[in-house]
Amino acid sequence: LTLGTGVLLISAARATRQSIVPLWAESQGLDASTVSVIFGVSAGVDMLLFYPGGAIMDRFGRMWVALPAMIVLGAGFVLLPLTSSAVAIGLVACLMGLGNGISSGIVLTLGADVAPDEGRRQFLGGWRLCADLGNVAGPGLISLIALAFPLGAAAVALGAVAWFGAGWLARWVPTYTPVPVRRSRTGQPS
Repeated sequence: LTLGTGVLLISAARATRQSIVPLWAESQGLDASTVSVIFGVSAGVDMLLFYPGGAIMDRFGRMWVALPAMIVLGAGFVLLPLTSSAVAIGLVACLMGLGNGISSGIVLTLGADVAPDEGRRQFLGGWRLCADLGNVAGPGLISLIALAFPLGAAAVALGAVAWFGAGWLARWVPTYTPVPVRRSRTGQPS
């Protein structure tokens, strides 16, 4: 109910990014090949940040990845309805790729961090269930909102969900203090 809800919100935002960008681009009259290029460039930005995201998590703590990722994803959702050209949609998709890429590995890393020694398998199974529910809930929420409102309203609503998720994570992600590595007289870690 605490950090698991945060993981559900992370997963919802990350999964929705993959469905809202092509839907929005199509609604603006872009053809499939242009949408594919936009999505490919966004995925490239996403992949470039895998390693830096992991390094930030390990050096400064999980919060330094979880919060910025949700804030950036939320900004991307809110900015998306303001776009209409391929370039503008591509820039927002790249912004969302930045938010998604920097948070690569956050779900499983947080799960490993907080899993208790006793009942670890059951805990991680429930943890994965929370993440999977988020993967379904995000795109499902877009569909439900788009039934009654324009697609732009659904994007803004997901932006609000992502920003709410940032606040939720700020409350529940455990703080992390890097432990300095002690070195022996030979210079080897001890």
